[in-house]
Order: sequence, then C-alpha cells, then structure tokens
Amino acid sequence: MLVEKDIKRLFQQLVQDDTVHIAVDGVDVLVRVFDHASKLFLSATVYTGGNFIPQSVRKTVGLHAPFMRDEQIKTYITVDDNHYLININYIGKMDCYSDSLRQLLEEFSWLAEQWRSYLDERGKQDLIHIHVK
Repeated sequence: MLVEKDIKRLFQQLVQDDTVHIAVDGVDVLVRVFDHASKLFLSATVYTGGNFIPQSVRKTVGLHAPFMRDEQIKTYITVDDNHYLININYIGKMDCYSDSLRQLLEEFSWLAEQWRSYLDERGKQDLIHIHVK
C-alpha cells in the first residue's frame, strides 16, 4: 500500500526525470509521463519466459481473463519476443491528485499480480510430466 509520502516522492522524481520505477504491493511498476506531463504510462512485467514463451501463455494473452471487470482501468498486454517477457500496460491522463494516483497505482499493481498468477497457471499446462518407475 502506498502512503502519501510515497506519492509525493514519486511526483518529485517525475519532475526531475520523466521515468521512475516504483514498487507497489510487491510489483515493480514503470511510471512514465509524456506529452508535457499530461499523460501517464504504466508498465509491469507479468510473465518472464526465460528463453521461451509457451503456446498456452501466448493464447491466454488474447483472452478475457476471469478477474477482469468492466469498471476497471483499461489496460493492454504486450509480448516482448526479444526478451521473452509479457507486460501489462496502461496509458491515461496524468492526475495530479495524490489520492487518485495512489488508487490508480494500486489497482494497476493488483491487475499485474492477477495477470502474473493467471499466466503462470497457464504456463504450467505446457509442462511435460514424466513418471519414473
């Protein structure tokens, strides 16, 4: 959970540099402002494939996840084939009210954690089980 001083520090860092990494409830979130600090970009890695992204995980990316609700923030998923990563992303208007930003970051980190668990479960479906006698 973020407290007021965390949000103030985030604002101060964003004034100095347009990009900041912040840990929100155990999720590393990239925060970037652009378009004269009027827009906000959030990104977090939800799947790390090592040297491979399983087909079951790739297929899941395009599906509507069971934890998604219409009233949630609108996010999108990207696949980075060069680094074998899947990221959740958000682009929206930059709100300078600390409570609004705190709520946004907490909801985004919750969604990232849900996607991480969901994709990890799907990735296990591609495992080959070998029984040794």
